[in-house]
Amino acid sequence: MKGKQVIKTNVTLALDDIQELMQREWNEQQRAQYRRHDMGSQKYIMHPATDHFVILIYTRKNKVGMFSWQPPGAMRVYETGRSVHHHRMKAGLVKDIVNYAAASKKEKERLGPCEQVLLGVAAELRELLNQGGYLR
Repeated sequence: MKGKQVIKTNVTLALDDIQELMQREWNEQQRAQYRRHDMGSQKYIMHPATDHFVILIYTRKNKVGMFSWQPPGAMRVYETGRSVHHHRMKAGLVKDIVNYAAASKKEKERLGPCEQVLLGVAAELRELLNQGGYLR
């Protein structure tokens, strides 16, 4: 697992700059997948990865970072397009052993398919930043 991805840049970019680059360069299908997300004072661009995880893109001084995150249940339904009915059924009355199995399955999901999406988004964003002359 690679975990968090960090792309070093030669200037400090705002999240709006990253979003503008993505809107300008990505096709319509790619643009439809991401949206802005604010968590208190932190602002991110959220990109769906799997049924349970999203990729959060953020900016800091001279770098752009991204990592996988499992949003709370209500947001997860909205972000990944799963039906509310399906989510409520999965969140229904279950025994502890089932919860443990589900947690184990989600961890495998985070380390497998979600990680692949994270690396793919990082590669695409790295290419966009390289084309714009922002890479170190």
